[in-house]
Amino acid sequence: LWQRASPTDPQRAREATSGTAPSIRETTMRRTVKPAWLLAVAAAVLLAASVAPSRAEIAATDPFVTVDGLKFKLGGEQFVFQGFNAYQLPEGAGDWGPVGKLMVKDIFKQAKENGLTVLRTFAFAGRLKQNALMTGPGEYNEKMLEAIDFVLDEAAKQDIRVVLVLESYWNTAFDKDKTHANGIHKYLQWIKASKNETLEVNDFYTNADCKRMYKDHVKFMLNRKNSINGRIYKEDPAILSYNIMNEPRCEECGKVLQSWIDEMAAYIRSIDKNHMITVGEDGFY
Repeated sequence: LWQRASPTDPQRAREATSGTAPSIRETTMRRTVKPAWLLAVAAAVLLAASVAPSRAEIAATDPFVTVDGLKFKLGGEQFVFQGFNAYQLPEGAGDWGPVGKLMVKDIFKQAKENGLTVLRTFAFAGRLKQNALMTGPGEYNEKMLEAIDFVLDEAAKQDIRVVLVLESYWNTAFDKDKTHANGIHKYLQWIKASKNETLEVNDFYTNADCKRMYKDHVKFMLNRKNSINGRIYKEDPAILSYNIMNEPRCEECGKVLQSWIDEMAAYIRSIDKNHMITVGEDGFY
């Protein structure tokens, strides 16, 4: 604000004595009035900020992670993540009772605290016979289905996306009398039991019955309605992508495996238009 001239300031002294000194109101206006263009820019910025959607709002209307060239995108923005593999979560949630569910919750809590935002886990189980997701062609263990539901729901609560592995190459079943198998080996076992036909593991990729059973399983899982939150798997943003199979391989028949991958990827896409589809291989066939 305007200050009276001091005796040591001749110019201000003359203005003060001659009555030409600006008033307090005039001086205040000089110091507060801004150029019109600056006010217009400020108004435009404020308006843009008030109407521009946040990243969370964009993701709410475009919730699925997609690929754009060499980048992942979510809601139009680049999606960068750190991930972890915890294949045992559905089995823990389904077979270990309340302790298993607490374990799942704690793992997700620790993951979020450490900046991990993507989980890879199995959409199947069955190292022990009572934990098998599939008990026969088209027959499912509801307890284990609900365990997968639980894992997906808890992941969504922590804003963690899930890579869902639909099947596995390996037979990791613990079964001394060989009446139980998991991975693709269970399909071979079912065919042997129903048709008395013995198949080698590589036959899985070309046998018509094996292909049909795998496709039936995929169709069932992608159309499943989560028993906790009501979301259909193929419409659930908590799922980042699918692995067609865990670590598939075909000894000296890579082209056969590639043909099977192409066929199954196309089949998955015919059901689910939302999620990314990945192979799940080790980097070699």
